[in-house]
Amino acid sequence: MSDEIFSLYKNCFSYYSQNDTIVNKIIANPNNHILTYLVNQKIVGVSVINKNVIYLLCVDKNYRNRGIGNKLLEDSEKYIHIEGYNEVLIGAGEDYIFPGISVFIDMIYSFHLKNTKKR
Repeated sequence: MSDEIFSLYKNCFSYYSQNDTIVNKIIANPNNHILTYLVNQKIVGVSVINKNVIYLLCVDKNYRNRGIGNKLLEDSEKYIHIEGYNEVLIGAGEDYIFPGISVFIDMIYSFHLKNTKKR
């Protein structure tokens, strides 16, 4: 499955130049929890979660604007809360697929979750 997820990542972020070995290592981590959205048994959306960090959330360009990303994000948040975490971090963890993501964005997102009723 990690090869299919890597292909989706490359499709969604073809302009991004992170080292492929690093991305594959992060995606293939056996401690990840991976949520997928399938259409005709093809992965068109994915969320890669480790602890309370969403390392990757992407949707195939041909399937965007259909609520797939929203569903994956909502399911990711639920999973992280079920695992006992009160914060959800995006991209900022032990590893980084997108090292340019601002920690400030993570703080805003975490603050929002803390001040929102659980679903």
